[in-house]
Amino acid sequence: MVRKMAFAILVFALGLFGVSRVGGLPAKIAVGGAVAWAQDSTPADDAADDAAHDDSGGDAVPLNKKRPHHVAGPWCGSIYDNQLGSGNLSVELHQRGTSLSGRWSDDLGFSGTFTGKIKGDAVTGRVKKRHSKCKVAVVATLVAPDEITGSYTQFGCHQSDGGTFDITSPSC
Repeated sequence: MVRKMAFAILVFALGLFGVSRVGGLPAKIAVGGAVAWAQDSTPADDAADDAAHDDSGGDAVPLNKKRPHHVAGPWCGSIYDNQLGSGNLSVELHQRGTSLSGRWSDDLGFSGTFTGKIKGDAVTGRVKKRHSKCKVAVVATLVAPDEITGSYTQFGCHQSDGGTFDITSPSC
């Protein structure tokens, strides 16, 4: 029985080693054996590719990478704070690739800066309130090209707080 298992392991290892050496592919095959093939492009593909550059300089993105959603610009909408109640929120976002930054203010008496990231439809980040050492974590979803909805949690203060928001663009 031990000989059969040793033989099976040896055959498997040799097969794996032998397959990876065929045609000099080891450097070109990722784990799982995926291989990327080049495709011909048409002028329509090139135009669509050119149109998809963001305003941060238009750096080319490799074909195998999906460009992040474009969310730069003014956003505004509603905010509900668990302690202060309902209000209006305004955010001005700047984007470079997947990195986000900007300013925010609400009519509940707070304003500050935002830094974060966008990955797929998920927006995450942190808010720094002006004149406060409190930390605020933001988790949101791009539910439509012109709508972001999410929640925030404040911590590191005398009292924890949080709430929800729903902002749209370019309705500001």
